Amino acid sequence: MARVGESNYEQCLSKDGCSEMNFTGRAMKGYVFVDEKTLDMDHELEFYIDLCIAYNPDAKRSKKNK
Repeated sequence: MARVGESNYEQCLSKDGCSEMNFTGRAMKGYVFVDEKTLDMDHELEFYIDLCIAYNPDAKRSKKNK
């Protein structure tokens, strides 16, 4: 699972082995699931890691439970 942000979402979905993240019956926009077989090449793994790191400063923090 990778949190790539909504601006990179469609680009990622167009790549082989990448699909929408769907745990509850509806897609989680900004999150993608990448098949591990797709990540056999280091440059493919690096592509997703770079997107996650670039999105991280814009990600909203989750609310703390009190």
